[in-house]
Amino acid sequence: MNFTFFMTFVSGLNSTVPIVIGYEKCSPKIIERVRAYKGKQFIHSGNWWNIDPAKRTLEIVLANQEKLYVPGKTIGFMSLNVPASLTNYEYWNIAANVREKAIRKCLENATWAMEQKKVDVPIYCSLEVSTYEEARKWFSEARHIGHECFCRGVAEFLRDPKIRQKGIQTIFELTIGARAVLDDLPFHLSGLSSLYLLPIIAYLGATSVDGSTPVTSAVARGTIYSSEGKGFKCRSLEKWKCGCVFCSNFEGDIIKEFNENRLARVQHNLAIWQEKIKMINACSDREELAEIIENEISQTKSRYYRKRWEQALEIEQKYSR
Repeated sequence: MNFTFFMTFVSGLNSTVPIVIGYEKCSPKIIERVRAYKGKQFIHSGNWWNIDPAKRTLEIVLANQEKLYVPGKTIGFMSLNVPASLTNYEYWNIAANVREKAIRKCLENATWAMEQKKVDVPIYCSLEVSTYEEARKWFSEARHIGHECFCRGVAEFLRDPKIRQKGIQTIFELTIGARAVLDDLPFHLSGLSSLYLLPIIAYLGATSVDGSTPVTSAVARGTIYSSEGKGFKCRSLEKWKCGCVFCSNFEGDIIKEFNENRLARVQHNLAIWQEKIKMINACSDREELAEIIENEISQTKSRYYRKRWEQALEIEQKYSR
């Protein structure tokens, strides 16, 4: 399989792990660091909930994305997405005509960017679809008018615990709908990086994702993850045994290093995430990945992983009838 995870960019980290960076990070210092970074990169159109709308226009987004562009390394620009509501993340409760207006605007934005861009890079057409049917209809329309790479921002479905379960269901449904009409074309989900969800979403048809979990957990919360997907607070660790690339090659007191060095925590978490991506990409097809997922669930004994996997299979079966 060919599945990619783009991590949130961390200044000072020298790695080849693919990164995602928002257009709003366009300062001379960041541009210099992005150009020096070894890995591939995906340039985001910004999280609309924490950016002044006056600073998030078509022209500003594309201009800044082009400033961050690095030939041979930048794999795509995410087009400017416009949500159906700036306050209500439960899009399934918003009138269909309101959702359609937002989707149509998203498609217009993506087409504008495709026509106006001055660098040789794909525009990932980002559409705020919220159902299986919308995904089929609008990604098919986008493909018909010439788009070849596609995206859906999904972070808002996962941020609020009150709607997360329904939000995950929505992500599964729109991914299945998109893949039904996109054949083998790229489909990116922005804002999804759960270790348990990565294999499931790859199984359902996403070709790439981006997310901040391994970085923000390490930097802001002092949390590191085991290969089984369990999080641990560094300050509470009494012992630590891990076979990841970072821990295996570290010489010294690893717990002390985790507590004193935020980049060490980030490097460890990224090693865990990369192991997961490597596992996904080692599978020859969806059937083999399904077997791997079942084995992981048995090994980790995670009820959450089991519930999400069963939920995904149930939704897949629903739309295959």
